[in-house]
Amino acid sequence: MSLIFIAVMTGCAVPVQYQLDQQKPITLSGILTVEEFYGPPGYGETPKIDSIARPYILVLDAPVNVIGDLSLAIGADHVGTISTVLVRKTHLAGGNFYDDAKSLVGKHITVTGKFFPAHTGHHHTAMLFDVVKDGIRETTQ
Repeated sequence: MSLIFIAVMTGCAVPVQYQLDQQKPITLSGILTVEEFYGPPGYGETPKIDSIARPYILVLDAPVNVIGDLSLAIGADHVGTISTVLVRKTHLAGGNFYDDAKSLVGKHITVTGKFFPAHTGHHHTAMLFDVVKDGIRETTQ
């Protein structure tokens, strides 16, 4: 009880917990941004010829602890190790929202979907968020 009281008094929030293996989508909120990253062929090793990727990134209102076996997503040999990743921003994935997102950059939004771990050079945060169809909308804070 006193730990909760201290956290509230100091302005520290306990992050929401999300289990990677859960099937039910969740809703997140934050500011939609676009960031630039080097892409192929060298992903920053050859900046003069590398393409530039501009993914949609959601900067979360509050961090989320994502818990699960991150190795399953990449087919690693050492499965079964449970990890926790503190997510403060996430790369939005799944082509269902691109048309809607263009007009929402810089605005406060909610998105509904599921987390999954990054596993390619095209993934630009440790955890990505797969947005469900019609799962993005503008909101007020």
